[in-house]
Amino acid sequence: MRALYEVPVESIRRFWAKVHVADDGCWLWTGSTRNGYGQFSWTIDGQTYKVGAHRFSYELFVAPLGKLHVLHACDTPLCVRPDHLHSGTHEENMAEMAERGRARQGMNRPTKVTVEEVREIRELVAQGATQTAVAAAYGVSQRAVSAIVRYEVWKDVE
Repeated sequence: MRALYEVPVESIRRFWAKVHVADDGCWLWTGSTRNGYGQFSWTIDGQTYKVGAHRFSYELFVAPLGKLHVLHACDTPLCVRPDHLHSGTHEENMAEMAERGRARQGMNRPTKVTVEEVREIRELVAQGATQTAVAAAYGVSQRAVSAIVRYEVWKDVE
């Protein structure tokens, strides 16, 4: 990744336009996603750079990462709030996932959502996140997100 001091100011403004401050304290990414995590890109001199939105945020506010990973203390893949993030190795990331019960065969999150996640899903979609992006972030189908948003399921959760 290019040093953040080389990232054009307009690109940093574009990054912030895709961040929603949630009631639970997370700063949720509402832009594009990959494998459930936010993705951010910018161009310098015709060269496009793409990184995880959480990685971009960490390096912007905290420090360069080098080969380290960004881990989420809040267990919310779309969160880009710097004090919810910390650096670590791949092995440390896998250990945290296992400790918190998020490790499932090939998945970062269980396929069933909690009441709190239902509220988060509804809020993200209301704020403009696509159902497809939210579905990827929570490990469910777009159809499941649609049913949640339309109160076809979890009707009792406001």
